Amino acid sequence: SIGDNAVDIKVWDPTTGQQLNQIIKAHPYRIDGVSFNPNGTDLVSTGNDKKIKFWNLETGSLISEHTVTISDFPKIIQYSPNGTYMLFQGIRETTLIKTQNKSEINLPKTKKAIFSPDGNQLFLFNQKYREQNPRQQFYDVYFNVWDIKSQKVVKSHCLIGHLDELESVACSPDGTILATGSRDSTIRLW
Repeated sequence: SIGDNAVDIKVWDPTTGQQLNQIIKAHPYRIDGVSFNPNGTDLVSTGNDKKIKFWNLETGSLISEHTVTISDFPKIIQYSPNGTYMLFQGIRETTLIKTQNKSEINLPKTKKAIFSPDGNQLFLFNQKYREQNPRQQFYDVYFNVWDIKSQKVVKSHCLIGHLDELESVACSPDGTILATGSRDSTIRLW
């Protein structure tokens, strides 16, 4: 599916290039993010109206909508592997929402977040600028493992090595390797 700076969502068949459906006026302004639920029957979208909307893919009809309470506009949508939770990330804030009842769960302040492969934890990433000397600077990455059920940090680590801001994070499917990408043009494996 594709969201754009217009207000419609278009659903395409990637093998044929044919448009399958179009959701008209999904948001009043701009569409910032789209994602399929894990079973592929529904689509969720976000816009700069701070609404999260759930769509039936077959009919294109609105199932429900939820207004987020964060001050930021959610742009990145990620479902937990089992579909129980959704993670919405904006520029400054991240929120976790329980899929079934749309209740929001407060998270510690974080720059980037991803689900663990089993979906029971979140990996939260923050950064702190550290100047070694006038010619050498570092952006230390603080990595926390946050347990969703207890809503507590269960492990913390400092990952030292990036020379500029963190842009992306990923976890291997077995949960043994983290990858961080930075504006310093490096990818580091941890």
